[in-house]
Amino acid sequence: MKLRLLRLIKYFTSNRLTRRVIESVAIGILAGCLAALFFYCLKAADTFVIYLVGGTLSPSPLGEPPLFNVISKPQSLWLKILLPAFGGLASGFLVYLFAPEAEGHGTDAMIKAFHQEDGNIRSRVPIIKGLATIFILATGGSAGREGPIIQMGAGVGSLIARILRLSVRIKRQLLLAGAAAGIGAIFKAPLGGAITAIEIIYKEDFEAEALIPSVISSVSSYAVFSAFFGHATIFGLPITPSFYDLREFAFYLLLSIASALAGILFIRVFKRTRRIFHQLPIYPPLKPALGGLLVGLLGIFVPQILGTGWGEIQIALMGKYGALLLVTIALAKILATSFTVGSGGSGGIFGPSLFIGGMLGGGIGLFGHHYFPAIVQQPEAYILVGMASFFAGIANAPIGALVMVMEMTGAYGLVAPFMLVSIFAILFTQKWSIYDSQLRSRFDSPSHREDLVRDILSEITTAQLWNELQVAPEPIPASTLIKDIPTAFRKSTVPYLLVKKSSDIDGIIESDDYVGVAGIEETNVILATDVASPIPQVKQSDSLRSVLRAMMIRGVNHALVISSAEEKPRIITSEQIESAAERHR
Repeated sequence: MKLRLLRLIKYFTSNRLTRRVIESVAIGILAGCLAALFFYCLKAADTFVIYLVGGTLSPSPLGEPPLFNVISKPQSLWLKILLPAFGGLASGFLVYLFAPEAEGHGTDAMIKAFHQEDGNIRSRVPIIKGLATIFILATGGSAGREGPIIQMGAGVGSLIARILRLSVRIKRQLLLAGAAAGIGAIFKAPLGGAITAIEIIYKEDFEAEALIPSVISSVSSYAVFSAFFGHATIFGLPITPSFYDLREFAFYLLLSIASALAGILFIRVFKRTRRIFHQLPIYPPLKPALGGLLVGLLGIFVPQILGTGWGEIQIALMGKYGALLLVTIALAKILATSFTVGSGGSGGIFGPSLFIGGMLGGGIGLFGHHYFPAIVQQPEAYILVGMASFFAGIANAPIGALVMVMEMTGAYGLVAPFMLVSIFAILFTQKWSIYDSQLRSRFDSPSHREDLVRDILSEITTAQLWNELQVAPEPIPASTLIKDIPTAFRKSTVPYLLVKKSSDIDGIIESDDYVGVAGIEETNVILATDVASPIPQVKQSDSLRSVLRAMMIRGVNHALVISSAEEKPRIITSEQIESAAERHR
């Protein structure tokens, strides 16, 4: 029995795909537990702030009912203004003292870790990020909760990869798997979380290698999170949205244009605000406090922009707001989020982007329904489509955005408008991105330089380098004693010796290899053929990629190129292949 168990363990641990599955499940379970803990702490902090200083509990979407009951108390005007400033101050000190990289929105930090930091995230960063975001959101700051949970999940993936001493390539994959787990759990969107995680790191590409780990970890984390907080979609819908009339495409096209313009405005305002706060000559922890003060002032006039605002989306879906108010709320949310996160406050961008897009879409839907009721029959549908299109535009992530919103709302009948509006939004905003660390494609990422070289080498043959290659030197007999090899090296003009057995060259002794056997005593017994490595023999029509692969398999830096025109064979080196790749970049 014990032998069978050992064989089973050996089978599973020796299979690469099986190892990735086990690692991904572990990441998903841990990330799901962290997401549940973060969500519970955030709800508890919301309740505690109201109990301590007064006010009313923020509205919640139907799929996220309040976890605690609290009696509303009167709250002074000054307290409403100052409370976000207090949250910003606490967040600022926490980040500044313990983890400065936790400043701002966490998704960009995860993208930067993938591209520039070999998939490494300091273990303390997700913890500090989570606490700082709770301070921001519980006091009314305008941000999203996905920033910390993405960093938490990515941190779990990075930590597991470091503990298991996995390669940098695998560490990057597990980093994305962790990010997917965080998104899939906190938004109850397992497939959307997986796709978004591998999509947002590029503008025009996605990380295909990380898809399977991301799906597995996201599903695992979703299962854990839902065990605590239920499986219901986050937003409840008063109707079953569907697409009725082809003429409605005109209004959805109008929505895509409006989403693109609002997205560009958001990106410009956000980055300009961040630059202004960065240049302010004041103590860094005071900057989020100043941003919070501005949010508090704005919240006096437009209270819907305080906090995550997801309950306000639910109210809009129930038809409680007019078109003009919805557009006003969307524009105010752009300012509030820029003040909160742009000042250095901790929080996410994804949540506010859904809010802005949803309110904007709702305004356009109500406008169309008012003037063309026969065409626009469900204005609520425009809120959902606006949510997906706005985030797709600012993040260059059309597929992940539409799948996320469908899973969060259950609006699968709107798949055609989702696709149309998201793609058009991307067309209008492709030169813009809310994420500074986002790159155009895999070939622009340091993590995929090997892929770029591989593709280049596939297009070059040895025939193209034939004139640069050195004619193969005269080989030594296979029966040459090892004690005579130093003399052969001294006579040679190249750092290797070819070994000839019968009539063919079948081996090579490179100078580095010879050093390892030069000190042995049995110099009259060991022959050159005993220490020679097999030399790859390639044709002029072979690609440099296949030649390099043959070298790597045999552990040598040289290959013998056989001519098709009865010429003497020539030698190609790995250095020549690398130089050819550099020239053709």
